[in-house]
Amino acid sequence: MHRAMLAGVAYGSACILMIGLLNAPTKAETILAGDKADLRLAISDASVAEVLSALEAKYDLSFRARAPLDHRLSGSYSGSLERVVSRLLNGYDFIIKTEAEHLEVTVIGVTNHQDAGMGGIKRRSD
Repeated sequence: MHRAMLAGVAYGSACILMIGLLNAPTKAETILAGDKADLRLAISDASVAEVLSALEAKYDLSFRARAPLDHRLSGSYSGSLERVVSRLLNGYDFIIKTEAEHLEVTVIGVTNHQDAGMGGIKRRSD
């Protein structure tokens, strides 16, 4: 009986430790490599705003937003700067303007998901 009680305590302690580890806060991280034509980006739990700020600091890019850029991202992205930014902004309505080497990004708002299912085309019913 004493052995069973010790095993139960050990099991309970292990469960508490695992729950604590799973609930531990993670650090947001953005790793950039390459140039504007061949960008490689690795993201770990960073907001869209954090990632765009990192891109702005390294490349000739500026951005402004009329909506909170708080969607969290994790994953790897590669391609040209414009292509990567377009993928990062999936779920937002945005405009990308290119002048010479400068990329200007304006985020207008969050995409209306009802319209997005129809490819962004509003259809009229008679």
